[in-house]
Amino acid sequence: MKQLYQVKGLLSREFIGQITYTFCLTETLEELDICLSFDKQHYDSPAQVPVEELVEYCRQRYDTSAYENLSRDQLAALFMRETKTEIHICASLNDVFIGCIHKQLTSRHMHFGPEELSEGCIMPDRLEGVLKVTVLAFQVLMDDTPYTVTVSGRTPEHPENAKERETAPVETGGCKAHEKNAASKQAEPAFLRLELHNHTTESDASLSCQDLLDHMVADGVDAFALTDHNTISGHPKMEELIRTAAAPVQCIYGMEYTTYYGHILCLNLTEYVPWDSIDPLRPEVIFKKIRSTGALAGIAHPYSFGYPFATGCRFEMEMHDYSEVDFIEIFNNPEPLREVNVPALALWEKLVLEGWHLAVTCGMDLHGKWELSGNYATFVENRGASASEALAAAVRKCRTWVSKGILLTAENLPEERRTLFRILNGGKPGCALDRDKTYLMTLRLSGGTMEERISPDSPLSISWERLKDLAAVESVQSKNGLTAPVSEAERPLCPVIPKLYEEASEPESLLCVSPVLYLPLTARQTTSPAAVTASQPATVAPQPSFSTITPMEKVDTAVPR
Repeated sequence: MKQLYQVKGLLSREFIGQITYTFCLTETLEELDICLSFDKQHYDSPAQVPVEELVEYCRQRYDTSAYENLSRDQLAALFMRETKTEIHICASLNDVFIGCIHKQLTSRHMHFGPEELSEGCIMPDRLEGVLKVTVLAFQVLMDDTPYTVTVSGRTPEHPENAKERETAPVETGGCKAHEKNAASKQAEPAFLRLELHNHTTESDASLSCQDLLDHMVADGVDAFALTDHNTISGHPKMEELIRTAAAPVQCIYGMEYTTYYGHILCLNLTEYVPWDSIDPLRPEVIFKKIRSTGALAGIAHPYSFGYPFATGCRFEMEMHDYSEVDFIEIFNNPEPLREVNVPALALWEKLVLEGWHLAVTCGMDLHGKWELSGNYATFVENRGASASEALAAAVRKCRTWVSKGILLTAENLPEERRTLFRILNGGKPGCALDRDKTYLMTLRLSGGTMEERISPDSPLSISWERLKDLAAVESVQSKNGLTAPVSEAERPLCPVIPKLYEEASEPESLLCVSPVLYLPLTARQTTSPAAVTASQPATVAPQPSFSTITPMEKVDTAVPR
């Protein structure tokens, strides 16, 4: 191949951002190679590590109790091992995305040709026109870090005989080509179990698309998401694998926007939306662009450790309008529970109680073949449509469950002004429902939390009047610019957050976070006092089958988005 262009540069310490180079391919190429290489990925010696500076940074932002007993030499060795210069590369041709290489390598190639296509890349119809190559600098450890971008190409040996490459259109948003094999399951479940955060070798994981598919089928997952970092190159590959194998699982196509200021998890993504002009002070702009395509956009692992370990992993954008956010990933299973996941859950609860309408999800964030059993998964009601459609409906209605496998459901009974709670078995490996024990249910409102015991064979009824004293409804208006209600009947509905615990209300005991209930706790009473019941086991028929359970229905209201 012939070198067409080459540029070199130096990056200063702590530079974060991108540098884009534009080249014109004056001839139609048969093969194209874009190479990024850089030096100085790690500190050369412990003496180079600014230990005190990094320790102070971590002390202010993270739980650093593990550092307390380490010597300076041990800390220097830790930061030498865990911190690195991180630079990636992406490219577009004629303003159409053609790939991103998001791997921890000091030299990486984006190769496009008839015999080879690099992982993370999409083959364009023609290799000609305006090529834009962007160097993405997430973290630079040392001053004067050199990098080189080289563009090489090869023209056809006999241009007059070269035929224009034809590519079949590929649908990447609806999973229509691979609905689940109905014969693989005897009965459709009432709920779908979803694994919504997974990576492959198309970005920085060790699992190929085939490996990921096999892993999900082996565990009995109903549907899983393909969410590689900053690329959608795996979409057509996964679609073809599922179609040819008639696999009993569905794929939800997406991507994890991996930016310098936080990660945005996209689901049902049908097209790549550029993020090169992202503004951490106005993140609503990129969220709005993503959602305008019909995709779902959520905040991934908002409290993950970022700099100096992984710049960009912690969500540090200043979000002002959460109506542009569809969901928050409250649990990222590889992350520490108390340090990372519990704060994410607390953030979601705070926003919900302030009046924002947000769904919850969780994800394994798979980068290798990790155990799914015993970890949290996302559940949605099975409405008979594809998993992508069921997910979209559930997220937009904020009706998602994050659970280890046991589901807490609720049914509002407006005429009786009470809510009926039940426990169901979600069928996830590693979390069996014990029908002989009682579990702890908590209901959190803006004014406090109620705790009640509930067992699988005894649904629990709680009157709305009992919840009324815990409802500080006025606080719901604070984030939405609403005017004060003119009468009690016009006050907004009160959000109630149900959760289920194994024993005590401690993070390690948490089994399920259920969809938010919206109850008119401050409205004028419309039924007689006799119709209001205290908290008690419900006198109802035995629990119906898993496929016929009556789902919780949210009372219609103008809830802010």
